[in-house]
Amino acid sequence: MRFKETLARDSSEPLHRQIYRILLGAILDGQPEPGEKLPDIRTLADGFGVSIMPVNRALDELIRKGYCVRRPKQGTFVARGIPPAAGEASGKTIILYSDNENSEFDLVDVPFYTHIRKIVEHTCQANLLILSGKRASQELEPQLEQRRGECLGVIFVAVCSFRTVLEHARKHPQIRFVLLNYQFPAFAELAPPNLTGVFNDEFCGGYLGCTHLIARGRRRFGILQYEVGDENYRLRIAGFQQAHADSRTVLAADSVLDVGITLPPIERGYNGIAALLERDSRLDAVFCVNDILAAGACKYLNSKGVRDQVEIVGYDNHIPELHRVNRFATVAINTEMMSAAVIRMLTEPNDNRAKQLLIAPRLVLPTPE
Repeated sequence: MRFKETLARDSSEPLHRQIYRILLGAILDGQPEPGEKLPDIRTLADGFGVSIMPVNRALDELIRKGYCVRRPKQGTFVARGIPPAAGEASGKTIILYSDNENSEFDLVDVPFYTHIRKIVEHTCQANLLILSGKRASQELEPQLEQRRGECLGVIFVAVCSFRTVLEHARKHPQIRFVLLNYQFPAFAELAPPNLTGVFNDEFCGGYLGCTHLIARGRRRFGILQYEVGDENYRLRIAGFQQAHADSRTVLAADSVLDVGITLPPIERGYNGIAALLERDSRLDAVFCVNDILAAGACKYLNSKGVRDQVEIVGYDNHIPELHRVNRFATVAINTEMMSAAVIRMLTEPNDNRAKQLLIAPRLVLPTPE
């Protein structure tokens, strides 16, 4: 694509608004033509000499106003036909919200975006508006005001603060909000009627990991954890401990090791399993609260030539290469089922629906050599 103007770096107009105007001008000039694909986001970013974030926001605005459409796994295309009115949203909108910068490309969040886009395109034909980054909370309010009666709801893909979620939901009782993936303490008690949750069943995942090790004949267990105040990690360990108790055995008092947060995660797993083996040289299984720790543990066992003596179970971080390359079992979050449940929450309201849905994960075994 060739553009008639370039970005004004000294302008008070935000970069994403400049990019939006330039792209819109090209589209209205017929370059590219209706139905034609736009260059991918990284190519556009390189062409404008910016990061992908302002380009992503510009494309979201073009989609929201009906000038473009996004097709899962294909890209962004110029819409066929003319939008209803300049500056007005076309049809219904679902807002995807995240505190993470460039959330759409984050390894943990990507599977949810992929599945949600596919489901929306084939079911409710709504526009998707993505708000992410440090300013997402401030940007959400005017968007909700602008879309009164048009917004199907807001999906919180990733948030650090439950308080932020509550504030938005309470301020807009007429709009549906769904919190996705990660659990927060007392969610069911604190959430207003228009806020529901679709969560990975963390307790079930820990239970699943332990029963797998018990079925494999493992009996002397260690657990590697960090961020001990995190509700999701706490539930994973509680599930593991419950499965162990149900087997009528008791975990050793020093079986859980907090690896801290000062080192990179791989090194935490490496040093952590070394410390566990120093405590108990007969250890035959280790459960890690995520796959990155598990990869570090495998690295240590391989370096010592004792990989077959200790079995590792991790917990899915949406980075398949970790458990595939390192050959350990992992508890995999069912992102496809969770995404489908989120869309049902927004498009098929049911007064009798549970305040929160817990979606069971699955165990993925290591690939044989």
